[in-house]
Amino acid sequence: MSGEPRDQALQHLGKAESELGRGRYSDALQTLKTAGRLADEAWAPDILSVVIGTVGSVIQSIGRYDEALKSYTIVLDIQEKLAEHKPF
Repeated sequence: MSGEPRDQALQHLGKAESELGRGRYSDALQTLKTAGRLADEAWAPDILSVVIGTVGSVIQSIGRYDEALKSYTIVLDIQEKLAEHKPF
């Protein structure tokens, strides 16, 4: 994997999506955790919001609705802050 945290975060996000496609939810959540850490390290809130939203989708699909709602709320907060700095 590339040495840049942003690139690594994107690569881990892709790996997690692949794991999800194969039904490997636990592995995907671990990979998403790494992707989130790397996105945070890279100061990449755009990637972090996708990672957290994906986590929300995964945990929603396994019935953890309250946790999923928390994830979606965090994503909304990040997206609002991004929009303030760079309106659409």
